[in-house]
Amino acid sequence: MKRNENYILRQVADEYILVPLTSDFDFNGIIALNEVGKEIYDLLPQVASQEELIERLYATFDAPREEITADAEGFLAALREEKILLD
Repeated sequence: MKRNENYILRQVADEYILVPLTSDFDFNGIIALNEVGKEIYDLLPQVASQEELIERLYATFDAPREEITADAEGFLAALREEKILLD
C-alpha cells in the first residue's frame, strides 16, 4: 500500500499528526492520529493489501477482529479521501 510522500508524520507532545509538505492540493486540515492510526500509517509501506494490514493489526492489538477491521477500513477510507493513501 502506497502512502502519498507529500505528507510527513510528526509527533507533537503526546499526539501524532500528518502534515502536508505542499499547499498545491486541497486539504481539509491536519489529521491527528491515535496509537492505532499511527500503527496503520507506519505499516502501510510494509503490507501489500488491506487484508495483510488487518492481520498485522490483529496480531498487535488486543481487540476483536471485527472492531479492528471496521476501524482500519474507516481510517483507510479517510486516508484515501484525503489522497494520503494511494492505491
